[in-house]
Amino acid sequence: MKLFSKRNKNKRSERFGIHLQERMLVSKEIRNRFVSEVRYITSRDEFLEFFILFDNQEEKKKYLDKGKIDNFSLTELGYTLSTFFEFKDFTIIGEEREVRHYRPIDQDRPKKTELFFDDYILFDLLEILILFSKKDKRQSLVDRFNLIFQEEDSEYILSDYFIMKKNGEELENLALIFKDDNLKNKIVRYFETFEDDDYVNSSKLSADILNSIISGPNKNKKNEIEKLKNRLSNVLVCGKRKIDGKNRSIIKSIIESLLKNSQLLSNEVHDVRHTEQDRINVTNKNIYKLISVNNISLAELIITTLKFDYIMGGNLEKIKKDYIEKYSINPNERFVIKKPENPFGDINEEEEIDPADIHF
Repeated sequence: MKLFSKRNKNKRSERFGIHLQERMLVSKEIRNRFVSEVRYITSRDEFLEFFILFDNQEEKKKYLDKGKIDNFSLTELGYTLSTFFEFKDFTIIGEEREVRHYRPIDQDRPKKTELFFDDYILFDLLEILILFSKKDKRQSLVDRFNLIFQEEDSEYILSDYFIMKKNGEELENLALIFKDDNLKNKIVRYFETFEDDDYVNSSKLSADILNSIISGPNKNKKNEIEKLKNRLSNVLVCGKRKIDGKNRSIIKSIIESLLKNSQLLSNEVHDVRHTEQDRINVTNKNIYKLISVNNISLAELIITTLKFDYIMGGNLEKIKKDYIEKYSINPNERFVIKKPENPFGDINEEEEIDPADIHF
């Protein structure tokens, strides 16, 4: 399962080292509300599967089972969630870092520290909780989380059990959860070649990707392309509102022009889609960069606007079942710290004792 941090790798952090500031995705208020919400959800049997909670009867507390959660996160993500969260009285663990001074005049000032929080990890946890929620409570859990995003006007939202940006994901990240492995692999290869400055090959891949999205496998391509342009312009301008107006017609016309120009470039420039002698040989190879960017931008616009046509459905029950089977977990069993039995039996401490019952 591709959880949030696996879908949204920060390439700048990977290249230049981890910048904690860049991993803080939401406001302090949103983070605090999620901590409070998770504390509530993990302290009772209402929302989550029986086996994922630990029952400390001695302290009359329920909370996430550290062993099971860490085992899952280590296998799926490569780190243990308990490094970043305290499960017992649920809290998020921040990392204190010294704030560096950049001006020589500041060197004599006392050191200042700041607490950083990794919201990539927080979002992983939220998606894990949705995975291990009870089937009939999953939507309720999604609604509770989404309410926080919405009320705090966050740029993120839960969509089909994945946390995504409200106004469009980056294509490279979204491709990791595509239904179509062939399209996913082409997009992954495109970004690899483009980042290596291999613009001739990236232009070929971009043309292939755009053509696959526009044409698709259907025989009646003309009708399918028309439907796609109508849906795209409608969602871009109207969203969920059913308005057939001037702006939708304008954006559709613009998209048609962009697609036509993109197709012309890909077809007419030598060694993008065709290698015949009558194709245009260019003196500046940057035209292949232009074709690459042009094609992939159009592909990204279509896919991120109509993303549910392309991303996997959230068959979380199957993923949960596979995990239970893989690690031989008994779903009807949980770890418990039992309250010690009183050797004198159950005594009601508030019950009055009759002095006549005392034999000394």
